[in-house]
This record gives sequence, structure tokens and C-alpha cells, in this order.
Amino acid sequence: MKPCVVVSQEMGSEGDRVALEASALLGYRFIQAETIGKLARRHGLQGGEWRWMDQSWYRLFARLDERPHVHLAALCPALLDAATDRRGALFLGRGIEELLRGHVGLVSVHVVAPLETRAERIMQQVNIMRSRAEERVQRSDDENAWFYRYFFQVDWSDPGRYDLILDTSVLTLHECAQQLGEAVAQRGGTGSPPFRESMAEHKTL
Repeated sequence: MKPCVVVSQEMGSEGDRVALEASALLGYRFIQAETIGKLARRHGLQGGEWRWMDQSWYRLFARLDERPHVHLAALCPALLDAATDRRGALFLGRGIEELLRGHVGLVSVHVVAPLETRAERIMQQVNIMRSRAEERVQRSDDENAWFYRYFFQVDWSDPGRYDLILDTSVLTLHECAQQLGEAVAQRGGTGSPPFRESMAEHKTL
């Protein structure tokens, strides 16, 4: 079976564009949050079980004393449904690699760029001042770090967690997609080794 690819990204790194181009290059199915939501509902899950990927949603409930009981492992059947697609699957999203480790062959990719570069891109995209763009990028980084630490007890920024790190301030989007494709080809049908923790050990919200 083809290894599954999961792409996570820093805000403003253009990881979504890298993921889209790489999926086309590989001939993989491109899977984003909307598709995962549909798969989750097909497996009988309601909004709470998969909306953890929505930053505004988890940020809200992280501040409440009474939190809804949502176990991220409940998403695993829906994710595996897509990950085992015979065409191959490329996911774009946060935390998916942690849910899939040990269940499928996995290539984990992190797309990055310096804060200044990312802030410049956000400035151009939404037409805001540099200071506001830098605040938005830094807040996103902080939220992602919190998310991985809270749910998976890992450091989001640790390069050792990823099979490949792509810097879009150095590489073009096409070069990034090519390097991703080469990493998948080199990995073949194996992917990352099984993760040492079981799905049941992931934290609940």
C-alpha cells in the first residue's frame, strides 16, 4: 500500500499550495478538513468529534471549565478510511500525523518559512499592517504549539517529529512538491515506524 502523506504548515508558509501541487504530482487524493468532516459524519460522528481542526473552536473550549467530552481517537476510523485509499492519500491538517502513526505507512511533512516572510504574505493576502500580520502569525504559532502539547504531549516545532521539512522562503512551491514526491518515492510502501503510544493514550478535550 502506498504510504500516506500528512502535511502540516505554519501560517503564511503556503503549505496548502505545496500540498495541493504535491498531491497532483503523486496522483494522491487531496484531503482537507471539509473532506474529513464528511468522512467523520459517514462514520456516525457529529461536529464535535472532528471540529478540533477548527482553531476557533478548540480555542473557545480550551477556556471553558466544562469541556465537551471529545476523544480524538474517535476520528481514527474516518481517517483510516481515507488513508487506505488505493490511489494514495495526502492530508493537509494539524495533528493528523499523530492520529495515524502506527496504523499506516506515513510520511510526515512540515512546511515552514521565517516569521517575517510569512507576515509579508499575510499582509498582501488580507491587506493589513505589518504589525497586525506579525501578531496574527505569532498567535497561530502559539496556538499550534499549545494544540500539539495539550492533545499529544509533543513539541510542534521539533524537527525530529517530521520526515521532511520544507522552507518556502528558500524553495519554490514546485521544488517543495518535487522534494515531497521524492521523499514518498524513497519511502516506498513503508512510511514512518509505528508510534510508541497507542491511540487510547491521546488526551480528551
